[in-house]
Amino acid sequence: MAKKSNKLSYWQRRALEDEKAINDGAKQVEKTIVSAYRQAQEYLTQKAKKLFKRAQAKTGYEEAELKTLLNETVPVEQLVELQRLAKDISDPNIQASAKKRLDALAMKHRITRAEDLKAKAHLVARQIADVQLSESTGYFVDAIQKVYQREQANVAIQRLEAKGVQLEIWNQSDWESARSEFKQLSTKETRNILESHWHGSNYSKRIWNDTEKLAKRLEELFTVEALTGMSQQDMVKAIVKEFDTSVGVARRLIRTEANYMANQAKLKSWIDNGVEHYRLVVVLDFRTSSICQSKSKENKRYKVSEAVVNGAEGNYPPFHPWCRTIAIADFGKRTLEGMRIANDPISGKTFDLPQRATYEDWINKLRESYSDEEIAKHKEMILNRSKDNEQYRHYRSVIGKEYAPPSLDEFQEIKYNDGDEWQQLKSTYQDVKTMKSAFSDYESLVKTNDVRKLPFESNPNSVKDFFDGGKLERRRYYGKTGKPKKDIDYSDHGNPKEHREVPHVHEWSSYERDRQKKVIREKERSRSLAERIVDDWRGPK
Repeated sequence: MAKKSNKLSYWQRRALEDEKAINDGAKQVEKTIVSAYRQAQEYLTQKAKKLFKRAQAKTGYEEAELKTLLNETVPVEQLVELQRLAKDISDPNIQASAKKRLDALAMKHRITRAEDLKAKAHLVARQIADVQLSESTGYFVDAIQKVYQREQANVAIQRLEAKGVQLEIWNQSDWESARSEFKQLSTKETRNILESHWHGSNYSKRIWNDTEKLAKRLEELFTVEALTGMSQQDMVKAIVKEFDTSVGVARRLIRTEANYMANQAKLKSWIDNGVEHYRLVVVLDFRTSSICQSKSKENKRYKVSEAVVNGAEGNYPPFHPWCRTIAIADFGKRTLEGMRIANDPISGKTFDLPQRATYEDWINKLRESYSDEEIAKHKEMILNRSKDNEQYRHYRSVIGKEYAPPSLDEFQEIKYNDGDEWQQLKSTYQDVKTMKSAFSDYESLVKTNDVRKLPFESNPNSVKDFFDGGKLERRRYYGKTGKPKKDIDYSDHGNPKEHREVPHVHEWSSYERDRQKKVIREKERSRSLAERIVDDWRGPK
């Protein structure tokens, strides 16, 4: 066993480890549930695509044809697949809801393809609810039991520490071997926690409501009017958007409910073991919410008998979705004696703070080394890291990894310094993206007796190449008006003295002359980085 460090009290280390264990378990449940959402998304996408392909096969896809197809009736035998979807649901309440939907359809002699698609959306949403309820319930029950038992050990040790008894800290194997020595929470009491309401609902009702909202949004998407007003690509994007929204809600629900269940199990353990008071300990980092910062500022000692979960108005966690504030039993002065280790998120180093230190004390400690501007910048970097990572991946995919910053950390450093380097990177990304998109409307012209040059006008935001003897001579990008935007010339035009740089670029510009708008080619310039990137991607062949 490891000897007790005077830098970390046992309760603080154990509380943080318990929180990590709960989050690690939630991650595994989250994977299964997200997988269920993605499978449902793929199923519905394929079903909807079939309708578009059927319409396209008939007429090359016109809105009127798709509308007719959606209003076509299919035989009641089509309910077989719907019945199969309903049969996969195990929860009796959810299955009853699915059966009610099927019974309503069965009363009709025939159902339309749009009704069939909406029914499938309804049933797969019910399947998701079934998976989410089953996986969450099993995980929550296990978490409640583990936290309840572990808190009994924590309380016993804290009481001894409060009396000045020096103890050794248990490691994970010590805990697993001693776990059977502690009382388990009864099935009835576990169920009470599981079904308890907070903020007007409990986890099962929230799952039901969230999946019901998804079902309704999908059913609205799969109406004849909505589908006939979009392309197949638009439809796929709309389905993805709805499922992305619901996946985010599901992730938040799992983490927040897990936090709630664990804290309720801890509270129950305190009540059963005669603990009278508790304190709140907030995580000292830039992701801590303003609500939890205010709780830390209060630095109160609360009565266990008066613990209330009510969001920001409550006095017991969770105080908001994704809340990370920890409640710890308080046994008097010794509970907050000594020092705690705090992180410096800017340098990556650590420093010591008193156990009683608040979030404001931590910020003030950082201010001894950094300006408010530096602290604000690094806070923004941390809070936006997930969003910035997505943006970074887009930049790499568009401009190429050899031209993008080598890591997310360097990307953020460039972005939040907000200097010339970031402006240049943004400009390069946008230019490359615009030029690459022009190739979706591309035409190759070969020099013949009839074609000797590129046309002056073309489709807006398009690109054309002109070849002479199998060699690319000129590439012309057209702007949003269909007029030339710029030419990239890949020869010296037979005049190497005047055109020493190959390839080179001629911008096209417009000006007013004699009340008419003129468009002319400007003098040549060197290729920009964006133009070199696109030429490397789709250069002269």
